[in-house]
Amino acid sequence: MRLQRPSSLICSYPICKLGSIDFRDGNWQGFWGTDFEGVIDLGELITIKNISANFYQYNNSWIFFPKYIEAWTSEDNLNWTKWGETSSTINPEKRGKLIQTFSIENITTTTRYIKLIAKTDL
Repeated sequence: MRLQRPSSLICSYPICKLGSIDFRDGNWQGFWGTDFEGVIDLGELITIKNISANFYQYNNSWIFFPKYIEAWTSEDNLNWTKWGETSSTINPEKRGKLIQTFSIENITTTTRYIKLIAKTDL
């Protein structure tokens, strides 16, 4: 996968820029006909208790939220443990330009790598 603007994919608090309601603003990434899978290397073991990702839907332009997302954790980028999943709460037929935050909260864990998978219906 080649990203047009890799900096729009990941942010680190407190420097996070949410894409606007206009999907052409350069702060959103789109994926056609495939699920998204990305691995984040935190650089060292870090304790986490939640993970969130924002998604955009504008069905007039055939842009839809994923059906659900999964989060996986690993200390070595080889052995993965499913950490949690959450589903979209908004109907894909809902009209308008919408942003939804998918959040997974789970037991606190220590990890270096986080794999995020967004599953589509396509």
